[in-house]
This record gives sequence, C-alpha cells and structure tokens, in this order.
Amino acid sequence: MPLNAPVSVSVSVARGPAPRAASLEAQDLQAEIDGLLVGLRLDLAWLDRCLAEQAGSPGGSEEARHQRLQMRIRCDGMGDQLDRVAATFHRVVADMHAGAGRAPGPASDA
Repeated sequence: MPLNAPVSVSVSVARGPAPRAASLEAQDLQAEIDGLLVGLRLDLAWLDRCLAEQAGSPGGSEEARHQRLQMRIRCDGMGDQLDRVAATFHRVVADMHAGAGRAPGPASDA
C-alpha cells in the first residue's frame, strides 16, 4: 500500500444492557484509533517525501545518499506495519462481534 493511502478503521460494538452507550464508546474508540493511524501515515508520507527531495538534490556523500535510501526503506516498512495494525484491529473487532452474537457492521440504535 502506498504511504499516502488513506487508512480507515471502523468499529461498532453493541452488547450488554446499554447498546447505545456501547455504540458510542465504540465510535469514540474508532475515531481515536483512526485518527492515530491516519496521523502516523501522514507523518510517514512527509518523511518519505523529504528524504526523496534530499536524495534528488546535488551534493552530499555517497554514504549520506545510502543512509537516506535506508530511511526510505524503513518508512515503507513502517507503512506496512500500520497496515497490519489496522488489519489486526479489524480482526479483533470481528471477534468481539462474534462473541456478542452479532455480525460486524454499524451499530443499531433500536
């Protein structure tokens, strides 16, 4: 996945005596985690862009160019890790829904 690709996480859990309250808590959790993942993705994209600009500028030693290349490779790896975190989070949410006896999806207000 490219570094500037949007990351979205969706959570809704409704169980127990107050499904509406659980749904609101799940929405808060979703918003917080989604914001964190998007922020990390944006920071990685910025860092990668800066490193690419520096690599294209004249001057600098071969060692410095090699170091920038290594940093860009690490940025790409961190982006992959973010994707795995989002996928794991989705699996956890699906397991929570399965344990609550309902399918994943938007929480019902009924």
